[in-house]
Amino acid sequence: MLKSKLAVVLLFLPLGVALPSLAQSDSPGQSSANPSPSATHVLKGSVRYHQRVALPDDAAVHVILQEISADGTAKSLAEQDIPTKGHQMPIKFAVKYDSAAIDPSHRYEVVAKITSGGRLMFTSTSTYPVLTQGAPADNLAIDLEQVSAQYGQLPSGQAAHTPLIDTQWNLAEVDGKAPQNDSPQAYIKLVGKTDRVEGSGGCNRLMGSYSVEGRELHFKEMGSTMMACMGDVATMERAFLAALNITESYRIRGSTLSLLGKGAKVLARLEAQDTAAASQQ
Repeated sequence: MLKSKLAVVLLFLPLGVALPSLAQSDSPGQSSANPSPSATHVLKGSVRYHQRVALPDDAAVHVILQEISADGTAKSLAEQDIPTKGHQMPIKFAVKYDSAAIDPSHRYEVVAKITSGGRLMFTSTSTYPVLTQGAPADNLAIDLEQVSAQYGQLPSGQAAHTPLIDTQWNLAEVDGKAPQNDSPQAYIKLVGKTDRVEGSGGCNRLMGSYSVEGRELHFKEMGSTMMACMGDVATMERAFLAALNITESYRIRGSTLSLLGKGAKVLARLEAQDTAAASQQ
């Protein structure tokens, strides 16, 4: 009966007149369209430092996700403040950001610091790219550097870092392993005038070239002499050369140089040769 009445109504309606919907919304005032999925993503990681310094109870970790413009200007996209409340290193973070604001062609970095009583205690000094251009999007490990023992500026006359160029860097560890105490010293030196690399693998003489742009560091055409090497010396030398060949960036903390590979993985650590000792060689 309902169908026949509806048919009669349709027959007498003028062309072009639309009927109101016969279906009623289950929830008046709400759209029946599905809401767009959330664009909120989370960048997770941790911050740490290597000094044996306990954080005071009021210390706070500040983590900032930044967009880096073509001229190097940093713009904050998301931040997280983490009261430590007596917890010590490492401190985990989870920065929420809008994924719709991320442009795959742009560069993004994370910086972090620790403050106490309004004073800066520790800060990141290396570049930590994230999210785009092959950079990690999770499980980021950020190393912090102590500003000074008294949470102030570096003491006057004290250099913040040893220069990368024209410093003899002695190998301290590669792939997490330190050379044996009686092993000949492996080292590299990046010569500023020639853009060449000089050094030793502990057995053979090393040579090659390098390029530096910002925090990026690449070793090129690395080679060595062909002396026969045995045991741990040979193993460390091969590992050292392999690390040099896949180095993509670096960081310097005081007198320690870290060679970094893909995803800022530490490949090797080297210590600056003491100036007085170097002059005696």
